Amino acid sequence: MCTALNTSKYILKYCNEKKVSDCSNKKLQKLLYYVQAWSLALGKGIVFDDTIEAWVHGPVVRDVYCKYKEFGFKPIAFDLRGYDQSCFTKAKIATIDSILDVYSKYDAEFLEMRTHMESPWLEARRADDKVITTDSMKRYYKNVLDNAGAK
Repeated sequence: MCTALNTSKYILKYCNEKKVSDCSNKKLQKLLYYVQAWSLALGKGIVFDDTIEAWVHGPVVRDVYCKYKEFGFKPIAFDLRGYDQSCFTKAKIATIDSILDVYSKYDAEFLEMRTHMESPWLEARRADDKVITTDSMKRYYKNVLDNAGAK
């Protein structure tokens, strides 16, 4: 199992390779969220154990936010120091890539707006601890899949 920080480094690597130039901390947080949520909904399991919290601007993994907060709203400088690809299987990378292929083309504001309309974030904002549970992500996005006819 990889950490969210290691997963974030993979996402930054993907963005660098695919020439996605607007990967700010805010966008990275939303991409982490969608990677976790869709991996669960697709039956591929959790990507990382770290807790995702429902912050005002959308889902956030606190440790990853703290790591990159110095960049503010600017794109994060690409740096793979500390990255460990060995925690990802080829199948997990394929899953992550397929999710990033869809979501990385959107800017941070669009992704924030989207998360604000989805029940995992909405429910967590009403909760005392503001945690977006893996169960709520799996349930919601599995329902999205089922309603799209991808059973």
